[in-house]
Amino acid sequence: MLNQNRFLLLLVLVLLVTGIVFQVLDVTIESLTANQMIYLNVNTMLATATVKPTTVMPTTAMPPKSLISITEWLVPLTSRFEDEFLSQLVASMSIFFPPGPHSMTIVMDDEKPEDHRNAVHLHEKLNKSGIKSTFFFTNPEPSIYNFDGHIRQTYSVLWGDNYTSAEYIGFIDSDAVFTTRVTEYDLFNNDKPVVIGLVGSPHHTFWTKVMSTTEYGLKMNSVMRGMAFFPVIVKRKHLAALRNHVEKVHGKPFDEVFYQLSRKPFCQYTLICNFLWWFYRDEYSFSLLDRRPGWSGNVTGQISMKELRLILSDPVLTHPKVRVAVHWGYLGEGDMNKWFKGSDKLLKEVLSEGRCRSFGVSDRNCTTEEIERTKIHKNLFLFEGNSWEWDPRCKEAQRLHYEAVDRELGMQRVAMANAGS
Repeated sequence: MLNQNRFLLLLVLVLLVTGIVFQVLDVTIESLTANQMIYLNVNTMLATATVKPTTVMPTTAMPPKSLISITEWLVPLTSRFEDEFLSQLVASMSIFFPPGPHSMTIVMDDEKPEDHRNAVHLHEKLNKSGIKSTFFFTNPEPSIYNFDGHIRQTYSVLWGDNYTSAEYIGFIDSDAVFTTRVTEYDLFNNDKPVVIGLVGSPHHTFWTKVMSTTEYGLKMNSVMRGMAFFPVIVKRKHLAALRNHVEKVHGKPFDEVFYQLSRKPFCQYTLICNFLWWFYRDEYSFSLLDRRPGWSGNVTGQISMKELRLILSDPVLTHPKVRVAVHWGYLGEGDMNKWFKGSDKLLKEVLSEGRCRSFGVSDRNCTTEEIERTKIHKNLFLFEGNSWEWDPRCKEAQRLHYEAVDRELGMQRVAMANAGS
């Protein structure tokens, strides 16, 4: 009888608190793996109560985690580029990313002892920057990537889903530099990752050939150049879908096709972005820049002029979108022979301008023009020599970006004030 009374009492308590408990689905149960913990129910709540007492949480709905915070940032890296990784990418992330913690996966070379040694202090430096880091060491068959370190990094990107279980993977090169406060508005349209592509006239002979290589890989005409922005955010599941598609249309394992691709001018981001366009367009938010307005011509492996004109007639698809980062090794404007790698002095100037425009304060005196954001912030619309500034809608794009910056900074200040009260 006593046991029955205890059971009835426990049942009443469960019924009373169930309405509260089920509003808090992110209760941490340390003894369960991510795969085991799918949904909470009364049985699991009762079973774990003896192991770890559950505190009744407030009924006020908690704000959802930002998509930026749940994105895994993935960087292929070798020790040779460690200095630029820290002084350019990590330094600029520390300034312009919203408060973390953020999570970064770094893929290094297993056969290089210096990569293993450097991973230890890189891990410490990243932790100090508010970035949780995980290191993977890989050693693929060298012939697959043609004994070329750049192609090896390309290979790591296309197998990026091997290194994380996150829903979104954000790819960044080690020499990327963020130049403005990064907001969710810049990287996502609701839950759709933003994709910026270059369409129309290829930049030069290399990119002309990339269009053909991409068409060969996908057996679909190329629409855009994907090396046009950072970070490149992809839903994890779509990387496996890409490899499966390549295997299906070629009738052979992906690595065998990659072996052939790596012998030609090739860009992993162009392959990815075109695949997403053809098969998952509704799950991404595309913004396409006409690289040379008025151009007309035919490029092997690229869509026809008729298809291109149809794209360019869409005001939504062609509306400018700010780029929150530049590719530091490929600065400049115009033709490839005018590009240059940024100096330390220029890096300081770029970061200072970004601080002034984003926060109104910097390590130098900010100009009224910067604080009031009255002129175009060039770095928001320039990537590897390709400028969007010719489009007057850039002013609106910049205004919307800084409205998002101010909105998120305001929310951050409120959160800090509430935490201190």
